[in-house]
Amino acid sequence: MLIFSIAVFFILQVGSGLLYKYGALHQEYWLAGFIGGNILGISSIYFLMQVYKYINPNVAEAICRGGFFVLIQLAFVLFFHSRLNLVQWSGICLIVAGIMIVSFCNTSIKI
Repeated sequence: MLIFSIAVFFILQVGSGLLYKYGALHQEYWLAGFIGGNILGISSIYFLMQVYKYINPNVAEAICRGGFFVLIQLAFVLFFHSRLNLVQWSGICLIVAGIMIVSFCNTSIKI
């Protein structure tokens, strides 16, 4: 259930971010992007709360929020052809390393 909750949280959060960006780029879809993004974003909180049942909140936040940040950056590159420079790619790699350190050093994860 832990892995499922994290995966659904990621999907909903990334979907929310993509809808916000699309609505911002296309004025005629602004309201739809805003409403859809908020529905997905609010729904994702339920799955974050499920993650809290299995691991400490500080570890859950590192995995979920850090992972979301990395995934939304990659989604923007993929869907909107955003360009990241070397420093930004390095930052993403450091965030991934931080997530791994925090999660692998946690002994209270119950999968």
